[in-house]
Amino acid sequence: MSLRPAWVPALAGTALAGTAPAGTALAGTALAGTALAGTALAGTALAGTALAGTAPAGTALAGTALAGTALAGTALAGTALAGTALAGTAPAGTALAGTAPRRAVILAGGVAQPAAFVRAEVRPTDLLVAADAGARMALEAGLRCHLVLGDFDSLASSDLARLPADTPLWRHPPAKDESDLELALREVARVGVQEVVVLGGLGGRVDHLLVNVGLLHLGADLGLTVRLLSAQEEVRLVTDAHGALTLAWPVGRLVSLVPLSPTVLGVTLEGFRWPLDGACLRWGTSRGLSNVLETSPGRVTVREGRLLVIGATTDLSCET
Repeated sequence: MSLRPAWVPALAGTALAGTAPAGTALAGTALAGTALAGTALAGTALAGTALAGTAPAGTALAGTALAGTALAGTALAGTALAGTALAGTAPAGTALAGTAPRRAVILAGGVAQPAAFVRAEVRPTDLLVAADAGARMALEAGLRCHLVLGDFDSLASSDLARLPADTPLWRHPPAKDESDLELALREVARVGVQEVVVLGGLGGRVDHLLVNVGLLHLGADLGLTVRLLSAQEEVRLVTDAHGALTLAWPVGRLVSLVPLSPTVLGVTLEGFRWPLDGACLRWGTSRGLSNVLETSPGRVTVREGRLLVIGATTDLSCET
């Protein structure tokens, strides 16, 4: 049985301290009044069995229990109720394979986003990971990180001291081959996350911006769906691997298409002011700049290559 790293919460859905998704239970416990499939609630009997109370407490009459069932509120060996982990089957702080949340939010160490914006984007069921100075965004938003990692060259010691004492800190040497954001992407992919939202990865230094956008390549190679998001813009990637991207964005949003591979073939736009039908877009040209979504949801389809889809979340329109 594979185990997840200690920093991943045992109960999926604990990104915000003390919260849990509706309908889940703490590790090893049962929801009040519920039972595993094929079992009976306390005081009832399975079809063909005797009424409760005809056998000693906690036992079943010979031949009257369905194979593989258990008394109400208990779990079969090696199983658990949805969203829980078996008590005593994993080291403290770890989770069983299959219980990791599907989505993670990574707070990058670039341009900090407003606290209210950050709070609005983080769901109770998300894994929350800070890359170096991204931890400051969590502090300002009043959020608790499941993991803070990086070389900590841009996170002040005073900010480190403000983190909860039990926050997992993974310190990497400054002389490393990956950026802190890349380390975070690789880690959430390793624990089974499928969708990632990166806050704080846009704006600021041009070299960091270009590398962060390029990391969408890495995300796709790792099997992740990654969005770079700020209070002003959102950047996504559509590839020939999944073929199409549906955009449930507001009508009137400014949308630009930028090839991330030298040539992108079979580009088709639906719901846009200037539609395309099987077009070819090439890196270094501006054909995909400043389109407008006129029907939501819109759709961007690619037959070959990788294409950036950039949407303005605020009015950034201008004539170029």
